[in-house]
Amino acid sequence: MTRIADLGPVGISLNISPDDTHLDEAARLESLGYSAIWLRGGQIDSLDRISAVVAATDSIPVATGIIPVDVYDADAVARLYADLQTTAPDRFVVGLGGPQIPRPLRALNEYLDRLDHSAPPVPAERRILAALGRASWNSRGIGPREPSCSSSHPTTPPRHAASSAPTRRSSSR
Repeated sequence: MTRIADLGPVGISLNISPDDTHLDEAARLESLGYSAIWLRGGQIDSLDRISAVVAATDSIPVATGIIPVDVYDADAVARLYADLQTTAPDRFVVGLGGPQIPRPLRALNEYLDRLDHSAPPVPAERRILAALGRASWNSRGIGPREPSCSSSHPTTPPRHAASSAPTRRSSSR
């Protein structure tokens, strides 16, 4: 099984298009050598979008940034993961974002528990958390306090996930 670190050094965000031209773009991005394709959560109007991008490519990992846990049920995400494991093993990285509700960490923890206990489970090394500020991340004992890939509830801290995506730095030269 591959690890989150296997997303490589240069991933790219793919814009979903209403006419499905993004599927051809996904295949082209893979042929250009990008190490991962990221799908932005605001564009995921159906979990089928994820399956379609995975099917349009041969081997590149596809990660979501993010699947909002207050929009998509954990059971639906677990079914999607299981289906993609059958057709494209270890290519889908489940990127999750915290709900916009009171006590979001409690709701997120319950969601992760459901993924842990689904049949088959969505393994911790195939999911990442985003949209959680560092203060929220560490204040409740969820995730490590120092940069590390191990934690009491096995997930990857948001700053590790961000390192897989390209970063633009402005130059003052």
